[in-house]
Amino acid sequence: MYEVMNPTQPRAITKSVWCYSATAVNLVEGQGLCYGVELTQDLQGSDVSALLANGDVMNIVALPNASNYLNFAGVTSRAELIPAGGKMIVINEPGSICKVAIGAATTKQSTILTASATVGERGRFSRQGRIGRGTVLCLQTRAADAATAAGTKATTTTTIDYDNIVAKVITESLSIASTGVATLTDFFLRAVVGDYVVVLGGAKVDGTTQATAGLYKISVRTSKDAATLVDVATGLLSPCAETQLCAAYIYRGNPTVLAYLYDGEESGLQQTVAPKTSGSAAVPDMLFGGTNWVVCGGITCGTGTTVTVPDATAGMKRFIVLYGGTITTAGVIITPTSSNIVGFKVGGTYGQRVALSSVVPAVAGGGCVLEWDGKAWDWIGGLGVST
Repeated sequence: MYEVMNPTQPRAITKSVWCYSATAVNLVEGQGLCYGVELTQDLQGSDVSALLANGDVMNIVALPNASNYLNFAGVTSRAELIPAGGKMIVINEPGSICKVAIGAATTKQSTILTASATVGERGRFSRQGRIGRGTVLCLQTRAADAATAAGTKATTTTTIDYDNIVAKVITESLSIASTGVATLTDFFLRAVVGDYVVVLGGAKVDGTTQATAGLYKISVRTSKDAATLVDVATGLLSPCAETQLCAAYIYRGNPTVLAYLYDGEESGLQQTVAPKTSGSAAVPDMLFGGTNWVVCGGITCGTGTTVTVPDATAGMKRFIVLYGGTITTAGVIITPTSSNIVGFKVGGTYGQRVALSSVVPAVAGGGCVLEWDGKAWDWIGGLGVST
């Protein structure tokens, strides 16, 4: 229940929940959280099964991860310091109009963003996924990449909040060396020392090694084209053991916009995954009920990695794989576990739906959408898809 006291007051539907963590953690205003329906451990690995044994699962929340991403709860109503063991907090539930933490430029009544399950930005709204719980319609315009003078933190009498901005939107081709030095033309133009750099993931140009996703800070800004990154959590100098191409963006403070939180079916959230050449490393982790953005700027993956899609369980309705840039050869090869992928075979008879042995999205802006029909995954759409 909610009360609106004036015409400009956001309509928030609030709920008190227990936010659990084994160690102290800071949450920002507007950060997405999920119910611990499938949770047996928190993000620090501590057993919380005893807390769930009494049917309290819909009162316990945590940051989005691979075990709870199909159970979106809402967003934090304010910044919170969660002590070891957790505490009660107030969240804004789906259906609310409230502030959400963003990692992208927004246009009012147009931009749609989905909460992320990627390490380094869990709960931040940075890319689009499916419409549903965990996705928002932005109701304010927030520009990016032009908020400050080059390399300085501007002061102004305008309404722009320079302490909380997206200083650079997501790029697919930030080069990061093992020394922590990141380079890309004009990527750090509006950045200053202390700004956060979210490294969503990345890989060596041949896909044989992968970057460590995480939240980093700029410790040294060398120029508009280069800066040194330091891991916020560990203090390490680089997410990369060797030079790799990464998807990343920059923000300062905690940029937020007023947004409508969609209700209805679960969106399945979204995450960024790194492509991996077949046989070089483990198969990339996927949200099989959500949206998966594959890092691909300038990467050539050889034979590509086979991702086996399991038969759907509760909540797994759609499995989406998208590419934000160009990837050479097959980055991800999608095959079914025991059931079929059914769809229109490329080059096949017009209108004929057949069992597909695999689906391979492999071009700029390409991808595929699979939907579970109760017996099989139906290929219902794709761009640049071969089978």
